[in-house]
Amino acid sequence: MEFKEFNQEELKNEEMIERLIKEHLKIEDPVQQENMKKLLIYQILH
Repeated sequence: MEFKEFNQEELKNEEMIERLIKEHLKIEDPVQQENMKKLLIYQILH
């Protein structure tokens, strides 16, 4: 997965991650949103 329009600094911002998940990935389910957020944060930090 690549999100070229988002730089690393923006991705460190939790609100940006939530927006990315809702708008870009079109994930509606709150549990899936939370899981995806954790996954993205993990990928960014490692």
